[in-house]
Amino acid sequence: MKYHLNYYHGVSALTGRPFPAPLASRVAAGAGGRGRQQGLCGVCGEWVFTDSSRKVAINVPQIYWWKHIQACTK
Repeated sequence: MKYHLNYYHGVSALTGRPFPAPLASRVAAGAGGRGRQQGLCGVCGEWVFTDSSRKVAINVPQIYWWKHIQACTK
């Protein structure tokens, strides 16, 4: 249940509230000249990749952000 709330809905299993969105977004240079999305974390102040490094379809694109913010707010 915890995993499902955190990584499929973006809801903290601890608080029951949605995870905060990134403070800002940018596109950073990636491998092969492909730009990758990054989000600025309001907790740790770091730029975090919010997309996959692989060229595959992702069912829940926000999962990369949600995994970071969930670990950052523990």
